[in-house]
Amino acid sequence: MINTSFKFDDRESSEFGVSIVRVSSGLINTPYTSSKKILESHPNKVITPYFLGVVHQPLSFSVTFSCDEQGVMYTTKLGELANWLFQDEYKPFISEDYPDKIYYCMAINKIDFMTNGVGDGYFTVNFRCRDAFGWTHPKINTFDLSDNTGTESIEIENLSNVGASNHYPIIEFVLQDTETDFSIKNNSDNGRTMTFTGLDVTESLYVDNQRKQIISNTGNYRYGEWNKIWFRLVKGVNYIDITGKCIVTFRTQYPII
Repeated sequence: MINTSFKFDDRESSEFGVSIVRVSSGLINTPYTSSKKILESHPNKVITPYFLGVVHQPLSFSVTFSCDEQGVMYTTKLGELANWLFQDEYKPFISEDYPDKIYYCMAINKIDFMTNGVGDGYFTVNFRCRDAFGWTHPKINTFDLSDNTGTESIEIENLSNVGASNHYPIIEFVLQDTETDFSIKNNSDNGRTMTFTGLDVTESLYVDNQRKQIISNTGNYRYGEWNKIWFRLVKGVNYIDITGKCIVTFRTQYPII
């Protein structure tokens, strides 16, 4: 990270009068890829271990902060910064260098304020990320297919550059007119299709394909009206067919390196 401005927990650093600073010469450490742990089994008398897979470790990075205005790093200012930066849950961090990438992170280290005794100084924060990568900004795509009399085609691009990167989006749809059925087919994923049949007229469903949740505004349990296939987006452009009169919304956010 080279630029000095950033955003944390949806608040700009300029609001608190602080900037990212360098306190030594040399190259700058920027989060890129995480480490990983190899999972293996070592049965007795087996020379070569059984490979079970890998676990990607969360990203971590350190940032040094100082106030833009001289002589103000006293108890009140330090308290404001502590309340902002040191929270007990993951918050979004966006650097001015990479404005299109969000890191969900949390400050984890003990902090020593390095001061000259007259209200100037700096402190370094170690952030641990929730994930082994950053994220694109959340995106909402809504398609009004109220006049759909057959099959309508749409396109959605999976922007991830992490591995195979199948993405399981949140899909919300509201049935229109006298429609009681809904299906969505991804032609870019070998025709994988998610289908609901026998719903109520004008019913709306919230389907979180990642968390495996289906919620109806009617309060009814709708897993019985579903074909047991979760919808996903493959890497790149997805060509999708939707059957049924509805208004459908995709909520997406993709992992990126």
